[in-house]
Amino acid sequence: MNRSLPSPDPDRRLARPRVETRRGPCRSAFSLVELLIVVVLMGIVAGMVVSRFDPATADQLDQVAAILVSDLDYARALAVANNSKYAIQFDVASNVYHLQHTGTNAALDALPSSAYLRNGVDAFNKPRQTADVAGLLGMGPTVRLHQVQAHLNQVQAQSDQSAVTAIEFSALGGTTVGSGVEIRLSCGDGAERRYISVKVDNVVGLASVGEVFATAP
Repeated sequence: MNRSLPSPDPDRRLARPRVETRRGPCRSAFSLVELLIVVVLMGIVAGMVVSRFDPATADQLDQVAAILVSDLDYARALAVANNSKYAIQFDVASNVYHLQHTGTNAALDALPSSAYLRNGVDAFNKPRQTADVAGLLGMGPTVRLHQVQAHLNQVQAQSDQSAVTAIEFSALGGTTVGSGVEIRLSCGDGAERRYISVKVDNVVGLASVGEVFATAP
């Protein structure tokens, strides 16, 4: 006797085993420690940028260059007004420059008082006024006289430029140097050092200030 097998129930479906998964806690924000680390790192990076591109260095150069131009213009004005000769003499090693009457009329040797120049005398006891470049502003990074050179022409290489120690102004307002003169100031040390140029035209005797630059001359 054959027994028939029960027919499968079409409504019966195989049940899949339920798999339970555990999820860790969701993170919706940084922890306090992580935030502190980010802040510290940002501060370090900002400090590196400020130290390399310190705007105070450019400001110092701009202000000292402006004072130097005013003293050059002052010497020129004295020469024109008194129909004589006056010179700005540079001592790069000592980081100072002097204003002195260089004409033949000894009555003009005594100099009027000036805001940034202190009265004194030279080795021959002749009156002169001196400006200490490092102390012109009284605070901030130190600015130095880097070099003073005469440009023999506009296309000549720097190696052919000759150093000068003074710019003398004549009664007509021009200089007796015979060529344009470039005075370079520097501020900062190493890779952070910056420069600025003050150029004096020998024909009319007027001075102008250039842009701050980083390339060593």
